[in-house]
Amino acid sequence: MARYGAAALAELPGDPVARRLAATAVRDVPRRLAAFAGTAAAFRPGGGELAIGHRDGSIAMIDPATGAVRRTLPPPGAGGEIAGLHWAPDGAWLAVASATGAYLCDAATGARVVTLQAGRASELRFVRGDAVAIASPAQLNLVGLDGAAIRSEEH
Repeated sequence: MARYGAAALAELPGDPVARRLAATAVRDVPRRLAAFAGTAAAFRPGGGELAIGHRDGSIAMIDPATGAVRRTLPPPGAGGEIAGLHWAPDGAWLAVASATGAYLCDAATGARVVTLQAGRASELRFVRGDAVAIASPAQLNLVGLDGAAIRSEEH
């Protein structure tokens, strides 16, 4: 990050925002535990675990205190890039949006509990305690935790 901050200063030497960003990047270098490649990330409620989705559809479960990979969950669908992750409020389930669909998975094992939506999903969130809102390129769906459609709206 310090390299990018320095590049910003070189391009914008009089810009106070660029200077502040560069100073922050340099200051925070010693505090970083690890860097992870991924396409989506979400902390478990309480912050005790970090899920990082990958291009191949797998999900790494990271210990945020050490940066160690605890386990890797298999792709919940037919693979494809993970676009979004969201933990259930109790941390037992992980909702996964991917290039192949939206899924509800057991957070401990990665086992798919239910397919929420077939086809590309861009983002998703647990809502109301009993449903998941799923955004895809063409529509917004509200789906029950059993996979039953509650409501759908075209963009």
